[in-house]
Amino acid sequence: MRILFITSTDRVYAPRFFAEFLRLNAGADTVLVATTPLAAGVGFVWRRLVSFPRYFAPLLLLQAWRAAVPPAGGGLDAVCRRHGAERRHLPRVDDAALPALIEQFAPDCLISMGCPRILPAAVVRDPRYAAWNFHGGRIPRYRGAMTPMWALAEGTTPVLTWHRMVARVDAGGIIAQRPLPLAPGESFHHYSSRLLGEAAALLADALRAPPPPTEPELAESRYYDWPTAQQGRALRQRGAPLWIGKRS
Repeated sequence: MRILFITSTDRVYAPRFFAEFLRLNAGADTVLVATTPLAAGVGFVWRRLVSFPRYFAPLLLLQAWRAAVPPAGGGLDAVCRRHGAERRHLPRVDDAALPALIEQFAPDCLISMGCPRILPAAVVRDPRYAAWNFHGGRIPRYRGAMTPMWALAEGTTPVLTWHRMVARVDAGGIIAQRPLPLAPGESFHHYSSRLLGEAAALLADALRAPPPPTEPELAESRYYDWPTAQQGRALRQRGAPLWIGKRS
């Protein structure tokens, strides 16, 4: 199988996902990892910092630190080299570069994992390959941005979801789901990293024997925007610090 991942230049969490997936895959498939810029402009970053400084300011600093000092296992480039996966950079996903890459690589499965932008409808609907997306919330109840934090702030357990991509965001047929409870005293930072390791294992299982997708009941869905300081306070009240906990 030929697998094309579309992801971001995230240096904090994405390497964990790909290190685990490529380890489990063990060279069984031909993998190309294409990255696109993480931030959607200065205005987007500024709005996140203003609305939730206790989370996004440390995250921005950690991204910068990881750019200068990669973790022990290396950044995404090192992970791909170690496991024989090809790595490309896509400045944008909404111009001719992505269709050209698809034509060149000819994937059997195109997977959006942490891509910060919605892929073009023509790319999603192309019948030549399966188009899957990772979502950190239980579809259909939790659609939108950073749904693990929303679920935890509301006192529910996040459910990792792999689903088919369709034109509507986080609304395609469900391929695989797995609940992932927060451990006692675990920080959201540690949980986010652990979540991606679990997501990689769930994907590896689904690719070995893809089940028929289950269409979600969208009547019960809700779309969540980016979390703010209010959700951070709710997390702390539930015993889940953002950055430093018993498991950080």
